[in-house]
Amino acid sequence: MLNSPKSPFKHWAKIILVLFPLSIYFLSLWSCASIRSPSGGPKDTIPPFVLGSIPKNYTRNFKGQNITILFDEFIKIKDASTSIQISPEMEKPPIIKVVKKSIQINFQSPLEKNRTYTINFGNSILDYNEGNILKNYRYVLSTGPFLDSLKISGTVSDPLDTSAKKDIYVILHPAGNDSAIIKKKPFLYTTTDEKGNFILENLPSGPYNIYALLESNKNKKYDSKSESIAFIDHPIQLHKDTANIKLNLFKESDTSVQTLKKTLRDGLFKIFFNLSPDSLEIEPIKHPNESEYILEKHGNGDTAYVWIPDPKQDSLSIKVYYRKKKPLLVSQQNFNKPKKIAAFSTEDNIEQNYITPDKPLEITFSRPVRNLNPENITIIEDSLNSNLDSVVAKDKSYRHYYLFYSWQPKRKYRLELKPGKINDIYQATNQGYQHNFQLGQERNYGTINLKLIVPSEGNYLVELLDEKFKVLKINTITNSTTINYRYVNPGKYRIRVIYDRNKNGHYDTGILMKKIQPEKIITSKELIIRANFELNPSFPLPKAD
Repeated sequence: MLNSPKSPFKHWAKIILVLFPLSIYFLSLWSCASIRSPSGGPKDTIPPFVLGSIPKNYTRNFKGQNITILFDEFIKIKDASTSIQISPEMEKPPIIKVVKKSIQINFQSPLEKNRTYTINFGNSILDYNEGNILKNYRYVLSTGPFLDSLKISGTVSDPLDTSAKKDIYVILHPAGNDSAIIKKKPFLYTTTDEKGNFILENLPSGPYNIYALLESNKNKKYDSKSESIAFIDHPIQLHKDTANIKLNLFKESDTSVQTLKKTLRDGLFKIFFNLSPDSLEIEPIKHPNESEYILEKHGNGDTAYVWIPDPKQDSLSIKVYYRKKKPLLVSQQNFNKPKKIAAFSTEDNIEQNYITPDKPLEITFSRPVRNLNPENITIIEDSLNSNLDSVVAKDKSYRHYYLFYSWQPKRKYRLELKPGKINDIYQATNQGYQHNFQLGQERNYGTINLKLIVPSEGNYLVELLDEKFKVLKINTITNSTTINYRYVNPGKYRIRVIYDRNKNGHYDTGILMKKIQPEKIITSKELIIRANFELNPSFPLPKAD
């Protein structure tokens, strides 16, 4: 018997087949000796259809070890180990295999008495030829006289990342053991769908702790602070269906500072940390010219740049101070000493060949330049050479400099640094650099007049984010106000507001075992800014605790 193309009469045929004794179905099953794709006709887009099962779905007083689920066509299972969920989880998972037009399940562990079990196949069942998916098929049985029927539903999200949270574990443990999420397998669990929604069904009544867990090792235990966790800080008393549970993921802060990696090249010693320190200071140990060392926090603050005054120095030991705690000792021996330091490069903050009227022109060197002579930087205005008004170091890294000049609208400018004219701290010289630009006019930008209404006394951090969630500007407010963002480049933006509970000026995450939730965050919908456009959004702030 060959598979034939599916037709509008397919489901009528299925109903008739279900009425025949299952023994006749098995005889026809064995007569199907070959698996071939149908020839001709429209493409098959209909997923497999469940004809029945032995024992039937939602059976009670289950005593056996085997289940057979019957389909109308040849099927296959994809990603069984990750897609098929069995709750409650068993000590030994059952053996699940495909035999032609059926799925056979063989339990390897004894089932508990008076317990409802759910086997959720997710999107793992596909027809053999076209790969059409039978979505979210569930098989439920009870080893007692009743089927548990309560359910919990809700959403998992990450306030710092608004993308949908798919395939996040949502885990239940009976209340009374707050460390169960760390030490034990789940009592019951499911995973979120494409929109971050979840539903736990066929639950017995009682009090539960509920968690969401994003992990990589798939053991469904919270055993690393690199994993993201969410929890409700009080047990859910389940006596009826419960909906709209909100679980907000966070990563706990690791307060133990560690170095992940160290590198050295051309006099730059890079130290990569496991977290971003609040404050960072260094103290060279037993080395000459200690005052000549230059420290720079880089990126998100989790990388330290230490510029060594003598690039041919063969070793280095420094103390790294973090949050005024005991310093971390970092040592490096047997440096690869460079024979020659290459020329250094230059970058600027000019965007799309324009500088904004409210920001100074900024240049960044790839290595520190302690004594920058303004005469070595040329500004050409409408083909005429001009002198800068002033040059100011942005910070003590001596890599970032502000260039001040009386820029005029509609004039054409060129920033020019001739090669070999500027020396860095190693007496190496610069590469040549030039960039043409103009002063941006107000009509080239948009404006955001953000109205904020504070519901209660407290500190709020208001962040303007770009399309990639990079923080562009941050303001601290305590009262209702309007923040004016001028000269906003056309593009997509969001507003993020953090309730700064402890008034320390940054976002604080939660602590699971102390039942401390992370600080509240809300993020606006996407704001689209166009040139010569003014937007006046109102934004609700989270209520203080």
